[in-house]
Amino acid sequence: QSLRDRFQHRLSQWLGVSVSISENQKKRSITIFLSSDPASSQCHMMGMDDEFENVDTELGPQLISRRKMVQDYRSSMKEAHAIINFISTMTRILPGLQQRLKSLLRRIRSANSLYHSICTLGSPEPVYNSWLQAAANAKTFRNVTFYSFFRLEMFFKTPEKRESVYRLKQFIQTDDTVEPPDANPLPIALCWLR
Repeated sequence: QSLRDRFQHRLSQWLGVSVSISENQKKRSITIFLSSDPASSQCHMMGMDDEFENVDTELGPQLISRRKMVQDYRSSMKEAHAIINFISTMTRILPGLQQRLKSLLRRIRSANSLYHSICTLGSPEPVYNSWLQAAANAKTFRNVTFYSFFRLEMFFKTPEKRESVYRLKQFIQTDDTVEPPDANPLPIALCWLR
């Protein structure tokens, strides 16, 4: 996948909306369109519908180890970074995670809630890295325009999350530099732990 495709996919996952990108080489600008995207159902995995579908020897230990990490968390930046790194890998190394959680937990609402929490907790770091790569590599990244049929802040109920969106908008509106602010991604990511 190209950098543009990865950026579009991560932004779509992070915001939970459909994202389309239009690039204008002459004007050196990018236009990003955001639209609401109804949740799509995942297809069943091969071999998950047999009689032992509730026995998942790969997912069970992963959930137990992550739960232990979260329970042992004591407000340390190092621990927070480790938890975010550890959980962000879950969606990459465990294919069909949402369906497997439903099968393992036997409670659709709990499985959906847990899956959403895993995606939310793991999303700040990859999204931050995508912004850095896009800003460093794309010449047209100097002019970015977001078009949305809803306010971006409505997704973020807490002040910390609204602050991270404000910082993102400030960074995008800056014309004279493509370098991101010297902010560490961890403080933004920590607001997801609350």
